Amino acid sequence: MLQVYHDKVPDIDGLEEKIMTCLAKPECALHDLNDVIYKHIAYDSDEDIDESEVMSTVFSVIDTVIEELKVTNVNCHRIREYTQVVHSFAAYERLLTDFSDLITPDDRVALLARGKEIFVTELTEHWE
Repeated sequence: MLQVYHDKVPDIDGLEEKIMTCLAKPECALHDLNDVIYKHIAYDSDEDIDESEVMSTVFSVIDTVIEELKVTNVNCHRIREYTQVVHSFAAYERLLTDFSDLITPDDRVALLARGKEIFVTELTEHWE
């Protein structure tokens, strides 16, 4: 799942294991992965780290995780909760396309409105 990051993240297999261990617990929220991923990158690196580059990688990895999550009620809740904290196009995209049967009509309307405020029209027009 995360092999695309092998040049940015040390021991990518180890990170994937940590992520899967966290996600195996229903109470694990996607924003909990921020710390897991950040610590893995920052503490496992032998090089000086660029804080902004690490955080960019953290959010990219979480977006990849979101794109790969199975469609379940637990994952729907995780992604919905994440949209309350982070403006992630991947999160909105998954909720409004793949998870649409699991969100209420009111939630859909709210997500559409908020997503259209955050993201450019070219990215959101297919959500209708």
